[in-house]
Amino acid sequence: MSEAAFAFIKLIDSGALTLNAPEGKIGILAMQDCAALTPLLGAYQPHIWCPFYPWAKTLSQNFQTALSSSLPFADKLECILVFPSKQKDESAYMIAAALASAAGGAQIFIAAANDAGGNRIKKTAEEFGGTVKATESKNKCKIVELHCTLDALDHSAINAVINSGAPTPILDGRFMSQLGLYGWQKADQGSLLLEQYMPDDLHGLGADFGCGYGYLTRAILAKNPKIRKLFAIDAERRAIDLIPQNVAGHDSALHPLWDDLSAPDHLPKNLDFVIMNPPFHSGKSTECSLGERFIQMAHMSLKRYGRLYMVANTHLPYERTLDKLFHKFEVLAQANGFKVICAGK
Repeated sequence: MSEAAFAFIKLIDSGALTLNAPEGKIGILAMQDCAALTPLLGAYQPHIWCPFYPWAKTLSQNFQTALSSSLPFADKLECILVFPSKQKDESAYMIAAALASAAGGAQIFIAAANDAGGNRIKKTAEEFGGTVKATESKNKCKIVELHCTLDALDHSAINAVINSGAPTPILDGRFMSQLGLYGWQKADQGSLLLEQYMPDDLHGLGADFGCGYGYLTRAILAKNPKIRKLFAIDAERRAIDLIPQNVAGHDSALHPLWDDLSAPDHLPKNLDFVIMNPPFHSGKSTECSLGERFIQMAHMSLKRYGRLYMVANTHLPYERTLDKLFHKFEVLAQANGFKVICAGK
């Protein structure tokens, strides 16, 4: 759970902060786990932007509340809560989008942990012309309250940052990607290696687990015309929204699916193959567990004799999980710190 969301709720409960939404409409922009907000939302009509599936599921109370797929919000709102990303540019994008969504005189709260950008949110808001009304510190978090005076805002700077967060061409225009996606401006080195060893005899039903903006998805479909349906699955809605245009010309078999593969709600079954470059976080104790969970979900998805093709950093010991779950596996290649593995169920 987000420390900043928890600190924000504590300040609301204590009366140190008060929400001002006369019409009951509030905006929420979240790239944190804001489960702490759910008891508060029953009293309001929330407009929610949260593209990461597990956080969106919680915040929208199992998707009972509609989610916005883009920013700024269509409506001008009198109260907006921002729980920005740790990533500096994405955080600035979210703050700019909140200001662009605000009605004159609107109240905006921005909350982040000190070690996740909290110490810069006040400066960012002021650079856009936001009027800082109050700054609170609690539980090693910063909560900044802004008063939105439209005439004081630097609309040129706000629009420039919002435009920088829109989908944009990458890799010589071959793909569209977007700020906030993992490795959004490049082709991942592991994916490049897996592409080299991508089989050309795949057919039937398959999936690209953790597809991102679709680099491998397009390679799979381009090399394997006998595929009947390919599920492109990712927890990031922005990635899923970009996939169709990134596989244009090979999209007749495409089935984009927004889901959390660590705890999926819509895991496809009876697949002939799964391709994946599972996520990891270098230097963290949890770096192997998420990839292991992807392997477990791939095993559950595959039919008997189905195949898994995956790439991973050479130092991650996924072989023990593969040996436990699959009938056999083979390391097909190792290069540049990565390994490509094929496993058969």
